[in-house]
Amino acid sequence: MIDGIVERALAEAGVPLDALDAVAATAGPGLIGGVMVGLTTGKAFALAADKPLVAVNHLEAHALSARLTDGVALPFLLLLISGGHCQLMAVEAPGRFRLYGTTIDDAVGEALDKAAKLLGLAYPGGPAIEALARKGDPRRYTLLRFFAVGPEDRVAPDRAQSAGRCRSRKLGGELSGRHCRYLGGSHPRRHAALRQ
Repeated sequence: MIDGIVERALAEAGVPLDALDAVAATAGPGLIGGVMVGLTTGKAFALAADKPLVAVNHLEAHALSARLTDGVALPFLLLLISGGHCQLMAVEAPGRFRLYGTTIDDAVGEALDKAAKLLGLAYPGGPAIEALARKGDPRRYTLLRFFAVGPEDRVAPDRAQSAGRCRSRKLGGELSGRHCRYLGGSHPRRHAALRQ
């Protein structure tokens, strides 16, 4: 599957594999399955084309993508919410970041995936929960805020997942998707993660 995606990207760009200067692939950090598939594929294409492999830091790529897609000027403040990481940082230059806060347990995406599983919703959990939460009453329940401000700023999305599990039990056991509308707001990541 991924080979076909690479071949389609090269075809759409009108660039044959042998015309590349190098092959870049994410080398971590991140969820091991995705990193391994991408890195192995990158290595195979680099070897087949006799090109150098450039290892890319997954989080740095997310951080700098705003410069490619929207022309954001340096320095800028970034809230990085990824499947396995959540960080608040200043992006000063490529390879130069100032970290202000990070997760201490699950990242927001991972916590939403786990909460969705508890609710019997599809994977990935974030979009499924968000779609139902848009129909909900943001004041129905008070959910835990999991971004603490202080000298040891840390984000703890796993605490929000635990709060959802407790709310589920109070409503009589495991929740189904139809109950999710009572748990949300218009955007669960913004409402639960960022509201102070």
